[in-house]
Amino acid sequence: MSDRLDRIEALIESNAKSIEALTIKANQDSSLYRKDRAHVFEWMARLAAAQADFYESQSDYLDHLQRIEDKLTEILNRTTPNP
Repeated sequence: MSDRLDRIEALIESNAKSIEALTIKANQDSSLYRKDRAHVFEWMARLAAAQADFYESQSDYLDHLQRIEDKLTEILNRTTPNP
């Protein structure tokens, strides 16, 4: 009976150590997850800012092209004879 009790106690002790190790690992994983999540949101914010800058530059460029086209049209209208 004592041998059986010793095995049960050893099993309980082993399970307790396993539970403790798993708890520590879960806490580490949770901490790592929070850090990774924060980095993802930081990069998403940077990406959104970069996209906004790109769209603003693109808009300025297209506006510039439109002004050039308007000037060319005006020059052509002044220099070509009307029928």
